[in-house]
Amino acid sequence: MTYGANLQSKESIIQELLQNTNFNDPKLNVKEVKRKLTDLLHEEPGIKIDWINQKAVNEVTGKETQVEKVASVKVYFTATDAEGKLAPKSLTFYVG
Repeated sequence: MTYGANLQSKESIIQELLQNTNFNDPKLNVKEVKRKLTDLLHEEPGIKIDWINQKAVNEVTGKETQVEKVASVKVYFTATDAEGKLAPKSLTFYVG
């Protein structure tokens, strides 16, 4: 497999999985996302999730609640470089 094909195929696998993940689901399990990526990439990737933390105030009751949302997910993986050696790569997926 060539460098470009290796990198593009891994990137497309990551993008497809993350696009089909509901990051607003309160039952989101990061370990499960990582397991799925490990199965598809045939390596254990690193995952960094950036969160947005906001406080929401109910105007009627005045009660504050903490709202956490995923802002972005960065996946660290390897791909073969032009010389056929493994090189570290990363892909950032922004959750909209």
